[in-house]
Amino acid sequence: GWVVDRAVGRSRFQVDMGVRAAGEARYRLALSVDTAAHYANPDVIEAYCQRPGVLTAFGWTVLRVLAMDWLDDRGAVEARVRELLGPLCEPS
Repeated sequence: GWVVDRAVGRSRFQVDMGVRAAGEARYRLALSVDTAAHYANPDVIEAYCQRPGVLTAFGWTVLRVLAMDWLDDRGAVEARVRELLGPLCEPS
């Protein structure tokens, strides 16, 4: 029932993946992944503080997913995503 879109946002201010309920336009969850672009960004404060802070201020729930976490325990990452989406399933 969830739709995942890649590169959600405008210009340089994009999240790697946005998760929304099928049939809805509003995104429920921003997934930030440690891609090559993530490591190419020299501005650590922007990546880890400012960007998530702005998204949170606009009502997004933000989750950072590290490749090592995904490789080590994919099930735990998936459980965390489901946990974060659970309360967001309530009607808005």
